[in-house]
Amino acid sequence: MTRLRQGVGGQALAWRDIDILARTLWGEARGEPELGRVAVAHVVLNRARIAAAGRRRKLFGEGTVGGA
Repeated sequence: MTRLRQGVGGQALAWRDIDILARTLWGEARGEPELGRVAVAHVVLNRARIAAAGRRRKLFGEGTVGGA
């Protein structure tokens, strides 16, 4: 896998990671102004950081919709 640049938590991002982020932003925020797209990107990257750290259950709680 080709690594491209520093990303979430100092981890290198692959082209595939960037492609997934771009497609997610297009689907979720294409009609938003720049500030809205930036906000959506931050949410996506924060969720990726949480998942990578294995803290999902601690933050969202077991038995919640977010913990599913």
